[in-house]
Formats: sequence, C-alpha cells, structure tokens
Amino acid sequence: MFKNYTLYSLGIILFYTITACEKPPKLPTTNIQLKIVDTNVSEGEKKRGIVNIQKRLESVGAKNISITEQEDQKITFNYEGNIKPQTFEKAFSVSGKLEFFEVCNDKAVIYQELRKIYASELQKDELLTQTSAEIESMDTVLGINIIDNSNMSIFAVFPEENMAKVTKTVLQKEPFFVSKLKRKIKFLLGKEKDRGNHELYAVYVNAENKAPIDGSYVIDVSVTESNYNDSYLINIKKNEEGAKIWEELTTHVHQTHGNIAVVVDNIVYSAPSVLSGGISGGNSEISSNLNREEAAILAAAIRSGNVPKVEIVKIEVVKETESKK
Repeated sequence: MFKNYTLYSLGIILFYTITACEKPPKLPTTNIQLKIVDTNVSEGEKKRGIVNIQKRLESVGAKNISITEQEDQKITFNYEGNIKPQTFEKAFSVSGKLEFFEVCNDKAVIYQELRKIYASELQKDELLTQTSAEIESMDTVLGINIIDNSNMSIFAVFPEENMAKVTKTVLQKEPFFVSKLKRKIKFLLGKEKDRGNHELYAVYVNAENKAPIDGSYVIDVSVTESNYNDSYLINIKKNEEGAKIWEELTTHVHQTHGNIAVVVDNIVYSAPSVLSGGISGGNSEISSNLNREEAAILAAAIRSGNVPKVEIVKIEVVKETESKK
C-alpha cells in the first residue's frame, strides 16, 4: 500500500512539473498601418481619432498596443493578438459618428426653396404654383422623386442609377437657411432597405451646421435581440448633460408631431416619431433590421467613439510572443 501511495504521489508531482514547464501559447506581434483619408480632419480631431482607433483595436482583441505616427497621415499600431484581417476590415467599415437630428417634414416649403435655388436650371424666372408637371421637372433636375405626403418623414426616394446626380445636387450641398422656417436644413441619405432604391431625408441643423446631440454624450452601448423579428437593437445611454438635451429634443418633437433621425456616419438608420412625450433618462436605440454581426460592429464603433475615415495600408506579423497567463 505504501508503495502504491508513493507511486501516486510521484505521478502527481510529475504531472505538475510537466505542466509548469509547458510554455504558454504564443501570440503574434503584428503591425497594422492605417492611413487617414479624410482630408478635413483637424489636428485635434486626429488626436482624438487615434485614441478611438486604439479603443476600436482593443474591442476586437488587440493587446499591448503601441502607436507610431508617420508622414502622409499614416499611423502604425503595433499589438499582440491573433486577429483576422477580415475582422479589421469590418471594424473600420464604419467611423461610428453618431448624431440625432430633428426631421424637417415641411416638404412643400423645402420644395419651394429648392425651386428658388435651381430656378435657372428649371428655366423659370419666377416661382410658379406647385403642379404635378413642375414636381416632375424638379425631380428630373435633382434626380429624386419627392414624396407628396406630409405624414412621412422621408423627403424623397430615388433609384441607384441616380446616385451620382443626387450626390452632386443634394447630398453635397451645404446646409442652407430656409427663411419661411427660420432654420437651416441639410439632406441625408437613408440606410438602403430595398436593393437599388434609396431614401432621402431633410433634417434641421444648428447655427454651426451640427446636430443638437451626438455621440460625445454617450456613456454606454449594448446590443439586444428585438422582440418583434430576428433583428438586433443597439441600446444607447447618454450622460447627464446628454440626457437633458435628449429630453428637450424629444419633448419638442413630440409637441410638433415630428420625427427624430438616428444617424450614423451620415446615414439615417431610422426616423421614429415620439408618441408619449419627452424621453427622460437619456436612453435611446437604433433599430433598422440589423443582424447580430451588423449590430455588434456598429455598437463597437459607437462605443469606441468616432474615428476619421481610414484605409488599411498593410498588416504584417513581426514575431510571436508568449502570452501572459
């Protein structure tokens, strides 16, 4: 019995000795070089963007990140981790610029303002009455089909083949002041829902051409499964200051029977109405028939903060390092 006990004890000692001597799995040390392709980025925005890029890399599993800034807007991030290139491509497919706008539903007023702006192209010296023929003429000039329904938040729709024209005549147009509304508006593209067809929204901007509330107020982002279909929701919580602005905005939109455009990277994901008064607590959500992967990528982008538009220049493995247990 003593002999068996001794052999058992030796077996245990040998097992732990072998286990202790085993080397931990090696993680590759990799360089990923990114180039900022957005030409309108200030030095301050660049610095904030680099911090947010690091957060984005950490969200997909990168560890021990070091950063080297280079010429021509190139930045190299050295990190440890076994991350597939496709994961990076998806992570940086969105900038994560989150904004909330009040939708302008006064389509007739916007239409008249656009007629003034494009009067020469319409070959009209003065404003005429709104007729079906004139609407068709305006549609031809702008490349859009204006929705003649004041109850819809969508301003217009257009087919894929008109994208170049709509981008030039409407989407790239600077925000402009509408005297009858006494406010400035701009146009935004809606998230593509039907292949080959696009939606166009008109939204109000403030004096600085910005949204009343954006992602800088966000303190938490999570993803949950929708109760209504097989899609996923992105839940957003704002800080105290953001919650106050959000309540004021939703109260106003409720009183005016309007809509709020939920916008990421200048794309309107949804434009819900506010049915039950101002929303307190600073909570909101993005719901646009997102699948699990889309929701996770978008949530991670919003959570890490807005980054400038970048392209991946190269990814190269430098060496393998032992992972720390």
